[in-house]
Amino acid sequence: GNAAWFGSVKENGQPAIYAVRVHVRDGEIDEIESVVHRRTSLPAPFGDVTKMVHDPAFNETLPPEERRSRERMLAIADAYFDTVEVNDGQVFAPFSDDCARLENGISTTAPTPGSSGGNAASIASGCREQFELGIYRINKRIRRDFFIVDEERGVAVGRGFFDHANEWDRYLLTNGREMRTALKWPNSITLLEAFRIKDAEIQRIEAVFTYVPYFMHNPFWGPHSPPPAHQPQPAACDSACVAANTHAVM
Repeated sequence: GNAAWFGSVKENGQPAIYAVRVHVRDGEIDEIESVVHRRTSLPAPFGDVTKMVHDPAFNETLPPEERRSRERMLAIADAYFDTVEVNDGQVFAPFSDDCARLENGISTTAPTPGSSGGNAASIASGCREQFELGIYRINKRIRRDFFIVDEERGVAVGRGFFDHANEWDRYLLTNGREMRTALKWPNSITLLEAFRIKDAEIQRIEAVFTYVPYFMHNPFWGPHSPPPAHQPQPAACDSACVAANTHAVM
């Protein structure tokens, strides 16, 4: 069976945030899969590891009337990824009114007191509200699967990759606000993500993710498949546009 942990650690005196999946067969560990996020110059949240608080709801047993079957929980959690993929304002997943998400130790659904913004919480509060705006439109593909479904606690844990093709530099939210992509080249993030589902609604989300090469392969998924081919679109960015983006990055 599988087990998962989310936490923080110090490497050579520097903090890191991690999540790990451990698989046990016949009383012996035969698989260990981890996602470790370190502080870098790339645009990703990084919480204060001395103040990280894991929501106790993930460990609480639900009353029978608030539980759902394994099949229903899988459908609800997968609908979250359907919503995030090419997020255009359409919401497929059911969210509770107080839904909250923690990413790399930082709330990305509620502004943190004293923070300068910089993540989705500075644009809109709440899970559904952010998705209705289409903040995460850059997620062209989400490759994922689920390895834990705990009906008693209402917890589903998945893993996957968010693939950002970065085929455009700007995009509009559903309210007309213009957004700009943070990175100007194709990239992916790999993650482990846990969902707390109560009364058939996503109530809490906790994720650890970090950047990886575009369309990176997970060796636990079997043979590698190449990334999909994309037709060149020279009209979308001419030589001057490429030069300007290069100077902006460098």
